[in-house]
Amino acid sequence: MNIRVRIDRVVLDGVSGDPRAIERALHAELSRLVLASPRSTWQESRRQRRVEAPRVSAGPAGSLGRGIARSIHSGLVGGRTP
Repeated sequence: MNIRVRIDRVVLDGVSGDPRAIERALHAELSRLVLASPRSTWQESRRQRRVEAPRVSAGPAGSLGRGIARSIHSGLVGGRTP
């Protein structure tokens, strides 16, 4: 099974910091979470879905990116985390 997650846009209002560092941390953490998730938590679908992620507290770029990734992952697997 292949899992493809496409993130069109992440809106960060009032946040300063290195956008590339946030992106790298988000990618690394989301990859880690997806690999750690049991296959049974994923639904097979070719349909695109929109995931509304809750607000994430601002902080250093790395922790902000990881927080965004955890929020996205939680939305994708119905609130469960590995």
